[in-house]
Amino acid sequence: MVVASCSESHALFSKENVTRAWIALKKLHPLISARISERADETGFDFVVSEDRINIAASNEILYKSVQSNDEAFELMTASVNDEPTLSLDLLGQLWVISVEDDGPILNDLCTWHLSFYMQHSIMDGMAIFHQARIFFDILCSSELHPKYQYEGTFEDYLNLHISLEDLNSRRDSVPRLRWRRAIAKVIRLRRASTWTGGHTLPENPLRHDPHFPQASRSFTFKFDEDTTKRILDSCRRAGITLGHATRALCQVAHSRVAHRLYAKGLISEKEWEVKIREPMHFGGPVNLRPHIDPRWLEGGARGCLAIAASDAITLPAMPVMPVKERSEIPFNPSFEQLLSKENFLRRCLFAKRQGDLMTKHPLVVEFSEVIHEFMEERYKAFSLRWKASLNPSPVLSLVPEVNWPATFANSCSTLGSMNGILPSKYPIPRSDLDSPITPRLELKGVRIYIRCPPRQFYVSSLTFEDELQLIVLVDVSTYDEEVVKEWFGDLKDAMVWYLGDHHDRRKVKAENLAKL
Repeated sequence: MVVASCSESHALFSKENVTRAWIALKKLHPLISARISERADETGFDFVVSEDRINIAASNEILYKSVQSNDEAFELMTASVNDEPTLSLDLLGQLWVISVEDDGPILNDLCTWHLSFYMQHSIMDGMAIFHQARIFFDILCSSELHPKYQYEGTFEDYLNLHISLEDLNSRRDSVPRLRWRRAIAKVIRLRRASTWTGGHTLPENPLRHDPHFPQASRSFTFKFDEDTTKRILDSCRRAGITLGHATRALCQVAHSRVAHRLYAKGLISEKEWEVKIREPMHFGGPVNLRPHIDPRWLEGGARGCLAIAASDAITLPAMPVMPVKERSEIPFNPSFEQLLSKENFLRRCLFAKRQGDLMTKHPLVVEFSEVIHEFMEERYKAFSLRWKASLNPSPVLSLVPEVNWPATFANSCSTLGSMNGILPSKYPIPRSDLDSPITPRLELKGVRIYIRCPPRQFYVSSLTFEDELQLIVLVDVSTYDEEVVKEWFGDLKDAMVWYLGDHHDRRKVKAENLAKL
């Protein structure tokens, strides 16, 4: 969701102008107007795209709503990912236009609007949605359609941009060489996946394994000020790591502090505690593949296409714990210095970086992703079939095997990076072909992410907008206790400031010391 302000809202957000921009966006990315058709033999799905659906905005594609405050708009979006879905197999993309009737004096007479690009994950990932928002706002604020947004070529030309990663990769080499590359990638990935065993996370609700147990999505966001953001990012840069590498180690520290408190309160058993202090911890998350695929395809208009990412996992050694033997000796709130020194924290970050580089810097990175996609498709298909069978009498359900993951993942992590180059704050976007400067008609005040969480989702993300870092947690609170998650999130924020608030020098940690974790 994007929060915007403007002084000419009646003209800019009129139904005619919003519809004009929405249709122009759909022409550039036709999958927004697609519908999903299930194959009769249940072997998969097909995207069905009609040019007629692209050239109009159906009544259920753009929803206009009015609220009395910004808080009410945020509450509306929280409810939207928990209420009955407005998207379906026949509607994959939707735009919510929410006006705030009572802004108060804070925005200096500017009107506030909340716009939500409500998209199914099957057609778009987070990076793609931000790219779509950029295009939409630029068209919305321009009286004439810029040539780069004009519908050129045939309908088939635009559909050809929306091809699978596997088909795109097949253009790079001969069939025999691709077959060998994929075979080698599969062996390497399966060997690595075989190490993903054990692990632990926050305590889960045992009722969550019932496929009919109601899902409940929550989104928690914290924004660091500009000065703190600069110190955090500078610290990562000087240490030779990314915020994504650091986030895994920070999450582990947060897990450790929560586990200490739960154990001290007697809320987890001795057996559970022994598992937590001995087992490694696995952190999943998407890897952005855009830097690794054909740049000509991206520059040809495909930057906002589909979900160009693959999942990967990073394993860290057992969580840091206090060296005590009895439950009564466990400190209720151990300090960060007591749990993990800054030097050892950096070692864990570098260990995470080394694992990540094994995939992202490998010449078979795209083939690795194809193997992961195949594995994930099999898993999700099994989950779907079991859910579908659960709708029928129990004898049918018993024929569908349980789906057991090889490891327990602590949580997933990703970082979207800086939005400055992807989603500018002022529109229309300045153009080099114009002699006079363009007066901004719309200014973005912030962005928020909301997701209808699948069962057991525990996802941490971050982004920087207007030089302020946002930390985001998206979680299924029907699986995890909401208060425990909030407590964990508080520890994560504090750990980020404590470990990254001061500058680290990577040279202090020698490569041979990486094993001393």
